[in-house]
Amino acid sequence: HGCLSPRKLYAEVKRYEKQRRKNKSTYWIVHELCWRDFVRFSSLNAGSSIFKLRGPQNIQPSWQWSRDLSLFQRWCDGATGFPIIDAFMRELQATGYCNHMGRETAGWFLARDLGLDWRMGAEWFESALIDYEPAANWYNWVYRCLPAVLKIDTPRKHLSTLEVIIWG
Repeated sequence: HGCLSPRKLYAEVKRYEKQRRKNKSTYWIVHELCWRDFVRFSSLNAGSSIFKLRGPQNIQPSWQWSRDLSLFQRWCDGATGFPIIDAFMRELQATGYCNHMGRETAGWFLARDLGLDWRMGAEWFESALIDYEPAANWYNWVYRCLPAVLKIDTPRKHLSTLEVIIWG
């Protein structure tokens, strides 16, 4: 059926490491399995707050969220004028996939730099991602992207998502 359980994957990674060797790839597979569980259990703990504007941490920027549909559409279409953001969004639109760094960078840009309601981006990802999973999508938005809005006073005044590229 194409299904692969996390336990089966973990067991196969450990078997491989025992028979051959540990490496960066096996490390990252186990890391991602742990992240998957963290996100799932954290989402269960946070409940429906992961779908609310302020998220489970009750975050409110010093400015009002925008719902500018023209600006949002440019973000969705990969037509923001910022090449790295546009590349990630065009990949998502063309393939239904965007890597983890692309998702976070585009999310930070939408919420922090454009000042758009982050839930618009989460809903867009929900409709566009072929590997969509509710807990992973929504919790990553409130855990990684929403707190970033507290680091600026006014969106669109100073585009600061370059930080994501630096730590990425």
